[in-house]
Amino acid sequence: MLSEVALVVFTAILAWATIKLAQHTHTLSKLTERLVKIETSLDERDRQENRRRDLKAALAAAESIQKIHPGEFAQHLNKPADLPLSAMTEKG
Repeated sequence: MLSEVALVVFTAILAWATIKLAQHTHTLSKLTERLVKIETSLDERDRQENRRRDLKAALAAAESIQKIHPGEFAQHLNKPADLPLSAMTEKG
């Protein structure tokens, strides 16, 4: 009789612990999902910042070319080999 009561008590404790473990696992899963969303957002922000930096550098290069040869700017865009790179580095 005593062993049956002890078995019931231990089974109840085990059931309670299992429920708590499931709750903690669910909470951990939700937190992990939030962390993944945050990391994805940060990666996207970094990608956008890199793109902005690259575009800013390209714009600065285009502006310097336009200052060197304002009348021939459009023609040089179609032929990158004709760009006055030495003049760009001297003035930059």
